Amino acid sequence: IRKYGLLAAWACFVGYGVFFAPEVVDGSSKQLLADILDPSKLSTVNPIFFAIFNLLGVWPAVMASLLFPLKPKSQNLPASPFVFGSFALGAFALTPYLALTDYDDDTDKESSLSQFFQNKITSAFLLIFTIGLYSYGCGFFAPNILNGGSDYSIDVLVYSYFKGFLELFKSIKLANVSSCDFIFLWLLSSKPLYEDMKRRGWLKDAGDLPLFLSFMLAPVIGACLWLVVRPDLPEMSRTSLKRPE
Repeated sequence: IRKYGLLAAWACFVGYGVFFAPEVVDGSSKQLLADILDPSKLSTVNPIFFAIFNLLGVWPAVMASLLFPLKPKSQNLPASPFVFGSFALGAFALTPYLALTDYDDDTDKESSLSQFFQNKITSAFLLIFTIGLYSYGCGFFAPNILNGGSDYSIDVLVYSYFKGFLELFKSIKLANVSSCDFIFLWLLSSKPLYEDMKRRGWLKDAGDLPLFLSFMLAPVIGACLWLVVRPDLPEMSRTSLKRPE
């Protein structure tokens, strides 16, 4: 059921992104992308969308950190083409792999990719970068362009940014599909996060579900925090899978 459900959701998302996502003015997505990539135009880009767009570059690194140590069951489909493809295509690239893959209790901790993405320095960088983007999206570091830069309180700024973001979401395909992709990747991360926590001894029965939810419910930040605090696989027993004291 999970496999077919994910594939059906993936097909619907592809169809929506290609045929139904709004583009009120032709070429507006290209212009928005050009503005995001041009540092001199940063003040013209909605901070919330800027944060979401850049967090789409963090999600694949988080998924790589969760997926590379896992060992697929009874299939040789490698994760790396799908994970690296998701840096450009997001959930469009990653969903088929997650739909078709189940995991053994064993792990793959020896590969160079697995070791790199389990490195605590990599994890800490992802967490710091994510916190910075969240802060920017909330208006703490974003340029204040309201009414010529008047000194508004942060709640007024955030409300204005959110209102502007909704306008982008309803009128520009790039903003709409990118935002949907962000949510899709967040939902997709639940299974790899659960499997990784289980193999490292933090999930052993239903009573540990609140612990899993505490990392899952904060998009990107929760997963990045888990990457920082998770124990190393070599220190864990593959048979007992007990939470470290």
